[in-house]
Amino acid sequence: LLQAVQSGNMLAPEIESVLHTPNIFSQFQSISDPLDDWIVGFRAELLGRVGTALAAIFGSSEIAPKTRLRAAQMAFQLNSFDEEAARAIMMCNAQLDQTAAAIRFYDELYKSFEDELDVAPSLATQDLAAQIKLSLDTAETAQTRRAIAPLQGEMPATPGTASQDVSVAVVPFERLGPVETPG
Repeated sequence: LLQAVQSGNMLAPEIESVLHTPNIFSQFQSISDPLDDWIVGFRAELLGRVGTALAAIFGSSEIAPKTRLRAAQMAFQLNSFDEEAARAIMMCNAQLDQTAAAIRFYDELYKSFEDELDVAPSLATQDLAAQIKLSLDTAETAQTRRAIAPLQGEMPATPGTASQDVSVAVVPFERLGPVETPG
């Protein structure tokens, strides 16, 4: 199982079965207390080792973003409060030009943290979300500018028309009032 994870064979059925079967050896539970303790310890160790192997994959910049994304998603399935995996999911989505998916994931993560833990994600996670959002806004602005650039050449360049340079100031409401404009 660990060899499949470490080799990057992300579709290995063994990995999927571990992720979807949290009760490994459940048929042997309740035979004895020492066996129950061993099973609980074994499960924790196995899931920890799988999580560590997945973290090595999604943390490597030498691996393709799509593979890193899948590893991060699997790690996040193991622990839905693993912010390192969450940041990897967001970053890989952004690298794959799935910025909206990255922001949507962050929104869901934030809500989950707020509902379950009554806290916000760490500043590192919030900063990454802000950077991704900013890059989305910048990309949308650039796309809009490219789309209207050909139209600007068609506009008349006479005073008082839309092609004239305009400055806009944004001020708090309490500063609004009569404004004198230079004549």
